[in-house]
Amino acid sequence: MIIEQGRTPTAVFVKPQVGYQYGHPTAGGDFPFAEQDRTAYYESVHLQTITFEIARLVVRKLTEGTGIGAAKLRLRSRHQLFPLIPIPNRYKPIGSTAEVDFKTTRPCYATIKSHINQVVLDTATWEQSAAFRLEQSGAVAFYSRNDHLEFVIPYEYLGISHGYTPDYLVRLTNDVTLILEIKGYEDDQDRAKHQAAQRWKAALNRWGQLALWDFHLCRNPQMLGRELEWLYGGDTN
Repeated sequence: MIIEQGRTPTAVFVKPQVGYQYGHPTAGGDFPFAEQDRTAYYESVHLQTITFEIARLVVRKLTEGTGIGAAKLRLRSRHQLFPLIPIPNRYKPIGSTAEVDFKTTRPCYATIKSHINQVVLDTATWEQSAAFRLEQSGAVAFYSRNDHLEFVIPYEYLGISHGYTPDYLVRLTNDVTLILEIKGYEDDQDRAKHQAAQRWKAALNRWGQLALWDFHLCRNPQMLGRELEWLYGGDTN
């Protein structure tokens, strides 16, 4: 959408006229000019309404228009084409590590930087290595394993709704909240999960009520400290 100043006037000056007039309009006459601009429109219409209307027209053009790729776009959900704000759990929009309290017989790793005193290890080598790197990283302020924290991102795969539970939530020293996934092999469903996390991140950042968020996929936990340092700064050991 291109708005050109020369073709899109910001104000129009009109003048009352009595009777008929032949030829081109002139500035003559006894009536004064009246300025008609967009002030009245902006006073009666919210900026969000204008944004949504523009987005509606764009989505309609993508889903109903003709051209390359239009057929594929018609099959997409509107929330994929129009991802403006996140949709949190209406009953519990904000979670807290203070509510995590459970017992387990699985092996655990003691923590210092986490608000939760133990990290439960599902796969001993990878989970413990990631927790160790998070503890050692100078880019990490604190973190939590997403276990009984109930942080779930909805996504669709093959037309069926699912819930994606990332591995860690990490608060970095630059105040960014990082959704961290430790994954070696990635199949098609994993890619759908990670794309959902990217959309969730973009929606939260566009919403702007919970500071900045990011998503990172770590394929080798041994390199996690260096990746965090390279991406977000801070000293790592």
